[in-house]
Amino acid sequence: MMHPQWQQRTIQEQYLQERDALMPLPPAFDGYIEHLKKVSSTSLITFERHRYSVPVVWVNQSVELRVYHDTLVVSHEQQEIARHARTMTIHDNRSEPHTAYNWRHYLGIIERKPGALRNGAPFQTLPDSLKRMQRRLLKKTGGDREMAQILAFVLWYDEAQVLHAVEQAIAAEHYSKEAVLDYLQRLAEPSTTHGHVAVPTELVLQQEPVADTAKYDCLREGSR
Repeated sequence: MMHPQWQQRTIQEQYLQERDALMPLPPAFDGYIEHLKKVSSTSLITFERHRYSVPVVWVNQSVELRVYHDTLVVSHEQQEIARHARTMTIHDNRSEPHTAYNWRHYLGIIERKPGALRNGAPFQTLPDSLKRMQRRLLKKTGGDREMAQILAFVLWYDEAQVLHAVEQAIAAEHYSKEAVLDYLQRLAEPSTTHGHVAVPTELVLQQEPVADTAKYDCLREGSR
């Protein structure tokens, strides 16, 4: 588009000419509205009729909710504990409230209540690889608890590595906690460097040792 004032050049050309003289933009203003919320017994907070999950360790406690135009950030004592995409409210009494779950928020209770994996709403959002592992494990006795232990690996290992280990176990048709842990430990092991290892100069011996078995003859002569 041609510039409205300088018709001989485009808006882009005029901008490029003026750019070096422009002042730098200040940091973006952190604009939000903050509310104090109490976490329910099901580890949820409510905002505009919609519900959002937080980690279960905060059940029945008060948290701060920062409302941005498209994001909700839950914090406690200035430390972020949860983040969700904001669900826009339709001001219509016929619309149903939405519940946004993060299955990671409920890992603290599934080892005590592994049966929640079967029909628990938060675990309907598991990644596909975990769902496939879950379907196979739930067919055997104790599968609930074993699946709960696999999910708990996320608390100790990188989540991407856990998912990759689960995919490897499924590909090998090894549907067990032990198989996932075996693949996971292989992924988590530090790589071993082969070949020559450089020795720091300050550790180099000034006089290299020499193998001399004749020294033992001296000991024998002394004992006679």
